[in-house]
Amino acid sequence: KRNKVSVEGINLLFKNVRARRQGEKGQKIQFPAALNISNVALVCPKCGKITRVSHKILENNERVRICKKCKEII
Repeated sequence: KRNKVSVEGINLLFKNVRARRQGEKGQKIQFPAALNISNVALVCPKCGKITRVSHKILENNERVRICKKCKEII
């Protein structure tokens, strides 16, 4: 609906949290922020390159995704 995705270790933000009780210390909390889905790309597990996806229909009428660069099944 919002076209956002969260990626582990990327786009980390900090939030300062005040102490709730007297004697506690304030904290800095680190959390991941969402990225727009258009800023994320697929990395092929076979060749390790950023790639687009193509589709191919096998002999048994099964539709699979294929790496455009190395032509391997993803």
